[in-house]
Amino acid sequence: MISPELFVLSAIMVSQTASSSQVTVARERAVPASVVSADVGQAVAVGVATVEYERAVTPVLSLFAGPQVKFRVGPLDGTERWNETLSVGVGASFGMRVYLTSWSPRGLFFAVQSSLQWQRWDRQVYSPAATVPVDRLALAVGVMVGYQWFITRSATLSVGIGQDLVFAKEFAPEESSFDADGGAWPVRVAAGWAF
Repeated sequence: MISPELFVLSAIMVSQTASSSQVTVARERAVPASVVSADVGQAVAVGVATVEYERAVTPVLSLFAGPQVKFRVGPLDGTERWNETLSVGVGASFGMRVYLTSWSPRGLFFAVQSSLQWQRWDRQVYSPAATVPVDRLALAVGVMVGYQWFITRSATLSVGIGQDLVFAKEFAPEESSFDADGGAWPVRVAAGWAF
C-alpha cells in the first residue's frame, strides 16, 4: 500500500514533468510560402530560359507558373533531321508540386507539370541558301522528382529530373500535323529567392 506522503510526492513530480514537456506550436510557417526562381538547367540543356513563381497553398502542396523564352542555334531536337539556323520561341510553364519530407516549398518533391511553347526557326530545304520559315506549337505534359533546399531563409536551390511527353503541331508548307513528338527529359537546376 502507498503511503499518503508518497502519493502526494508522486503527484507533484508527475505534474511538474507534464508541465515541462509541453509542445510549442509554431505560429508562423517554417519557411516562406513564395519562391521566385530562374532555371538554368533548362537553359543549358535545351535553350529555354524559365522564370518561375511558386506559391505554397497547403503545408504539402504548391502551385507554380512562369514565362519561358527559347533562343537556340542548332537542331531543334538534338538530331540532324534537318538543319536550322536559329530557333526562337515563347511560352509558359505551370504545374503543382507535392512535398514529401517538409513544409512546401522545401524538401523532396514530386511534380506534375506542363508547358506550352510557340517556336519559329528557318529550315534549310535543298541547299544551305534556301530556307523555309517553320512555326511550331508544342505542348509538354510530364512529371518530375526533385529537391529544394533553403540555403538561407531566403536563398533557395532546387534540382530535379523528369519525363515529359511532347505533342507538337508544325505549320510549314509541306506538313501540318499534331501528334506525339516524343519524350523529353527536363532537368531542373534553379536558384531562387523566397519571401
